[in-house]
Amino acid sequence: MLKKFTGMLVVPLMAFSFAACSKKPAPAPPQAPVVVDSAPVQPPPAAVPAPPADTFEGEWKGDSGPDLPLSFSVEKNQVTSLNASYSGKNGTCNYNGGIGSDGPVPINNKTFTSRGKNTMHGETEFTATGTFTSPTEASGTLVWKGKSELCGDFNLEYKWTAKKAPAEAMD
Repeated sequence: MLKKFTGMLVVPLMAFSFAACSKKPAPAPPQAPVVVDSAPVQPPPAAVPAPPADTFEGEWKGDSGPDLPLSFSVEKNQVTSLNASYSGKNGTCNYNGGIGSDGPVPINNKTFTSRGKNTMHGETEFTATGTFTSPTEASGTLVWKGKSELCGDFNLEYKWTAKKAPAEAMD
């Protein structure tokens, strides 16, 4: 209650007691020491790149008919060598032979064209076109043109198939 006295204001005081907390919080239990590995950090092992899904590298073996073997090698996306055989008959004259390709040819979109030529005993040449139908199978056409000294001109066309030879075990 307030009363006014000759220009003076008197305010009755009430006694308040503030209880201060004298209790301190309990100290936290000591933490276990942190162990830091002092060994040097090793980088993860280098990943060995997986071969491309369409890798055809290796040795291939097949034929273009009975007794007409065909083989080729693939390395670094190229047919590095191709060997093929031919056989035919001109009238009563039989002829046969085989030659290898002129050199490496690239594989583009799973296909290749390889050529070979031989001028011994006449002139013989081939053109082999091929397609890899899977990572382990290929097929195509083999066209032979030539002139046999004994049998005359010939022009042959064969369909061929080949399979990738299993990789040899390394010792």
